[in-house]
Amino acid sequence: MNRRAKPVYMKALPMNKRIFRFIYTELRWIVLAAGLSLFLWMASMTLLDPEQNAPYLRPLFLYNEGVLTNENLVLLNEFDLPENIVVGVRAPASLHNVLAEAEIRPSIDFRAVLAGEVHAADGPIEVTLPISVNLPPGFVLHHISPPEVRLVLDAYVRSIQRINIIEMGEIAPQTELQRVVAQPENVTLSGPRSVVQRIDSVQIPAQLFGLAETTLRTERVRAIDRYGTDITDLLTFENEETTLTVHILPVRRVDIIPHMQGETAPGFVLTHYWTEPAYVYLVGPPERLDNLPALTPTFALNRAIASSSTTFSIEADYMRRGEMELRYMGINLARSQSDYIVLHVAIEPLRERNFAINHGNIGVFGGANYTILTETVHVSIRGAASVIDALTTANITVQLNLHNYGVGTHRIPLDVFLPMGLELVGAPPVLTVRINPATLPPVEMNDADPDTETDPDEPADYDPEYPPDEAPATPPDETADGE
Repeated sequence: MNRRAKPVYMKALPMNKRIFRFIYTELRWIVLAAGLSLFLWMASMTLLDPEQNAPYLRPLFLYNEGVLTNENLVLLNEFDLPENIVVGVRAPASLHNVLAEAEIRPSIDFRAVLAGEVHAADGPIEVTLPISVNLPPGFVLHHISPPEVRLVLDAYVRSIQRINIIEMGEIAPQTELQRVVAQPENVTLSGPRSVVQRIDSVQIPAQLFGLAETTLRTERVRAIDRYGTDITDLLTFENEETTLTVHILPVRRVDIIPHMQGETAPGFVLTHYWTEPAYVYLVGPPERLDNLPALTPTFALNRAIASSSTTFSIEADYMRRGEMELRYMGINLARSQSDYIVLHVAIEPLRERNFAINHGNIGVFGGANYTILTETVHVSIRGAASVIDALTTANITVQLNLHNYGVGTHRIPLDVFLPMGLELVGAPPVLTVRINPATLPPVEMNDADPDTETDPDEPADYDPEYPPDEAPATPPDETADGE
């Protein structure tokens, strides 16, 4: 019977078996040889390139600092962190020679901070974070110095503070400071919670030295703690500067002139009146103040028989009502000015008193040769009782005017001048006076002058009003008492 022919691969089997048998028999020797070669290579490399420990001084890197901003945290001791970290690295000597500075990077990661703990605390807290180092392949971290850093963290808060205006210096004379206004009145600031809690006041200085009118200026705000320390630089302000308006108005003195209405009762007289104060100080626009008339409080006598005092309110009687309406005109009382005016009215009963005036106390005007024939004249004077009681003849002026009177005897009314508030009762007193003819002076002859000649036929000088044959004899001197 015919046998089936064998496949071709069956014919090749003996050859493959020989090959597989060779590989299997020799493989262990090959592996052994390769391992031995590697060992020998490594041993030779160890001897030729031994491992070394080397320190590297590298800057500390801060990763994910944005976490602090996102969580409203602030690092308080940023400048206390170590600037450089000592990193000890083990590696073959050949690798140390080619190690780049950027390949060793010590760092801390702020993602390890728990923000909730910081916000829950009453103040800043300390957090310790380890330092990690990134090394390239072939290097082993040997040590880190320091191995960790201490962080002082605080909550970052926002606060709105009212601005306190500190007035410094004095304004110009005759002016008044109305108010100092900061715009805006509040300031928004941010900073560590522990610093914000230290704020005692947010201030802005208002320099007033010599200012005479309203002034606008820009000033920088300052944050002050309770010890007076300026902590402005520890905070962040949305607006560090504020517009300051210093409102100043001029001050004017306005007189008070009372107005009397009506009359006193019969037999009584208004002697005088006055106000306390006699004037007031007002502030307002200069164009209004310069044309402001006096204040005129009105008092109705209403047949009064006694002195009295009345109080007026400037605010009620002039500022808010009345013809002037000062408040409407933008005028106000100065701060130093009282609101009240006190009007005093003095009323006294009338009294009459007679005075005898000797002719020697009478002043004479005009006339060279006269004789007063009346020894004494009497005057009756009426006025307020207190004035009449204090009156003396020294306060009464009586004058005799001889002008326009010729020679002869005359009854001439006297001029009587009295102090204010007094009046003469009845007609002026009359004085009897005799005016004498004028006395001619003697003619002086100068015999020593040879050039002077006298015509014996020329009549002597005489008063044409009185011819020589009619001239009266010179009367005796009776004017000694009247001169």
